[in-house]
Amino acid sequence: MLEALHSGLESTDIRRLDSLYPDYRIDVAAEQQALLEAEVIILQFPFYWYSVPALLKKWLDDVLAYDFAYGANGDKLKGKDLVLSFTIGGPEEAYDPQGYNHFPIAELIKPLQQTAYLAGMNFQPRYTAIAWCTSRSLQQTGRCSATGRRPRQAAC
Repeated sequence: MLEALHSGLESTDIRRLDSLYPDYRIDVAAEQQALLEAEVIILQFPFYWYSVPALLKKWLDDVLAYDFAYGANGDKLKGKDLVLSFTIGGPEEAYDPQGYNHFPIAELIKPLQQTAYLAGMNFQPRYTAIAWCTSRSLQQTGRCSATGRRPRQAAC
């Protein structure tokens, strides 16, 4: 997915946190500089336990610091667009009040939306969630066993 994004855009800087910081020692200054240089910030991640992975959470905690992203002098990201792109572990209909997960994705990402607002960023309400099914039936038939449907991309 990241490779497709990179090849489809003229000027992108993709920062793979898992490759840059396998030890979880984030270079805060380098990450803040990358954010300052960015016009649009896209967070691409797998949606784990209704949230971001641990390394991305640490990155958010460390990089979006007081007086950088919020606080008295924390206006460095003001006006930048924040876009979310993530994979989910089930079909879209599972994220419904009557579905397995009981809440729509739009509700589950509200902490990231509030993070954007706190930092003065423009949260883009359209995000991309891609459903993944890993069952044997998907491998054999190309369909999710729970729904009988093909996994698909949902722009919300």
